[in-house]
This record gives sequence, structure tokens and C-alpha cells, in this order.
Amino acid sequence: MAKQGFRIIDSDMHVIEPHDLWLEYLEPRHRERAPQLAPIPGGSTFAWRCEGRFYPAFSDDPRRAPLNRARYDQRHEKFRRFDEAMAQRFDAKSQLDAMDVEGIDVAVTFRTIGSHVIADDALDPEFAASLCRAFNRWLADRAREAPERIKATAVLALHDVALAVQEAEF
Repeated sequence: MAKQGFRIIDSDMHVIEPHDLWLEYLEPRHRERAPQLAPIPGGSTFAWRCEGRFYPAFSDDPRRAPLNRARYDQRHEKFRRFDEAMAQRFDAKSQLDAMDVEGIDVAVTFRTIGSHVIADDALDPEFAASLCRAFNRWLADRAREAPERIKATAVLALHDVALAVQEAEF
């Protein structure tokens, strides 16, 4: 797919995490604490909710809810191009299709909203490490569908350095 003989590499492609990522990949002992998409109070948009908090931070602040709704209404038509990918739950195939449209040969993939949850300093270190393991395994499984084109990057919880090292070694 090279353009004019040059391979195109996107070194900062973000993924959209499916709503059931942590329910499916989180270790059973932490599953009841899994982040879940929840409606933002007073608004019509959703955000990740974990341990009683919404992510991204302050997305549940009522002063921001009208902004979220207005931003959604303004950009909704612009984002209609994502309808098919959304119907596919932003899976690897939908990413490959998007890469083909853009002429991208290889993409290094990163987390999106998932990093907001993992970065919360108030999380128990074992739980934070478990969230990272779940995310990393999901992203690795996704990349396995086209390893020559989709490259996964890991997330590490820095709540406990020893646990972060273990995950990095994995």
C-alpha cells in the first residue's frame, strides 16, 4: 500500500476501548470493580465510571454537562463517519479499514479514555495493575489480528513500581 514507494507509519494511533473491555479481560477477583460506561448525570453523554468516579476527570461536573451536550450536538454530524466502526465496536477490522482509507501501512496503537481510569492515584495498586493487565491483553489480542500492521503499546500503573516492572517484563 506504499504511497509513491514510501511506507506510511502512524506512530500515534489511538484505539477506542469497547464498553466491556474490563468486564471481559479483568481478573475475576476484580471484576465487580470493573470500570463501566455510565451516563453522566444531567447530560446525555457517557463516561467511564470506576470506584464511584467518572473519567475523564470532572466529566460529571454539572457545569460541564451542557458543554458536553453542546459539543456532541455540534460534532455529531462530523462523527457520522465513525458509525460503521462503532457498529463493529471499533475492532481491529474497523481500524484496518480506516488505515486503508488513509493509506497507512503500519500503526502503533495507544489507549484513549482507558488511560484516564488507570492514571487515578487513588486506586489501590493491585487493582490499578490488574486494570493495566486487562487492557494490555485486550490490546495485544486486537493487534494479533494483523501483527504486521497493528502494533500494540502497553500501559503501566505506577502505583507500585514492582508491579509495573512485572507487567513491562510480560
